Amino acid sequence: MLPGYAFKSELFSENSADVRLLRGANVGVGSLKWDDVVYWSLDNSIDIEAFALHDGDIVFGMDRPWINAGARAAIVRPEDLPCYLVQRVSRIRAKLNVNQKYVYYALVSEEFKVHAEADLTGLGVPHISPDQIKSFLIPAPNKEEQDLIVANIEQSTFRIDKIVEEVEHSITLALEHRTALISAAVTGKIDVRTCKEKTA
Repeated sequence: MLPGYAFKSELFSENSADVRLLRGANVGVGSLKWDDVVYWSLDNSIDIEAFALHDGDIVFGMDRPWINAGARAAIVRPEDLPCYLVQRVSRIRAKLNVNQKYVYYALVSEEFKVHAEADLTGLGVPHISPDQIKSFLIPAPNKEEQDLIVANIEQSTFRIDKIVEEVEHSITLALEHRTALISAAVTGKIDVRTCKEKTA
């Protein structure tokens, strides 16, 4: 587990040719967001290679770590690279023979939230510490069982996501129908007096 580096904000760059910095603002629930980006010029003479993120790294936002949608944690993808880890975000890499996604699912679980919330600090913005992450004990079945657990989680969440997608589509269609009905009523395209008579 590695906390990010304290990059000096006065040296941030807005040049997209430089390397992106992964800040807390970039850590969403399940994915990274790059709509608000700052960069770092490699011309700055400090050794920051230890903070270079790799494909598959887990990152966890340590300030306001949970929002309504879930834990602010994500797995770094190839399209997120290159980028460097900034303070108040932690990077987690699994040991050999440990499935990285298994660790990720453990960290976004309700068990980790309960574990960390007991010692949350910060009055205005709650935050967790590296020690709280390190002290969380994750069950360690063999690699084959970890792989099976991950596969089962992803299969189940895929089905749930499809249901959510279908429901959201139905809601969108219903709202469009509602808007069209209101529009037709106020423009006289339907006779509301007739509707009243039928419902009386």
